[in-house]
Amino acid sequence: MKKLAIVGIIAGIVVAVVLAGAVLLSHNAKAEGDHKPEGTPSAGATTPTEGDQGEAIFQESSWVLTAWSDEAELPEAEITLVFDSGQVSGVSACNNYGGPTQVDGNSITFGEMFQTMMYCEDSADAELTYMALLASVDAWSIDEGVLSLFAGDVEVLTFEMAV
Repeated sequence: MKKLAIVGIIAGIVVAVVLAGAVLLSHNAKAEGDHKPEGTPSAGATTPTEGDQGEAIFQESSWVLTAWSDEAELPEAEITLVFDSGQVSGVSACNNYGGPTQVDGNSITFGEMFQTMMYCEDSADAELTYMALLASVDAWSIDEGVLSLFAGDVEVLTFEMAV
């Protein structure tokens, strides 16, 4: 029975590593084939507003964290959030992360996230805070190019579109 449990754990780790690699490769391949900076709107595109359905913004966009609800100050290292056709990825101050996301109207949920495991002493607490806040998110809004993510009625993460 212990062997089955160990095999199950190893299989889970292998699946997580393969999925993480696929998301990172997909993101890197897309970046290499597209020479405009991430988050740069195509010609004729407009900044989304709260009145939009949000489907387009969550198909392909990049954001930079500008505020959070935690009492701690934001880390010096940049925290990013990239939406790409039902997947999300980014940098959580030091490590890369990614996983699935589901948007339905103004509701949004983030599935189980993978993270690389580099040790970054200066940003370890910030990463834990960010990932916990991201996991708590259940709603979103966009106003004047600012993406706000909410847990209940509380705005927990605020992003500006990356340029």
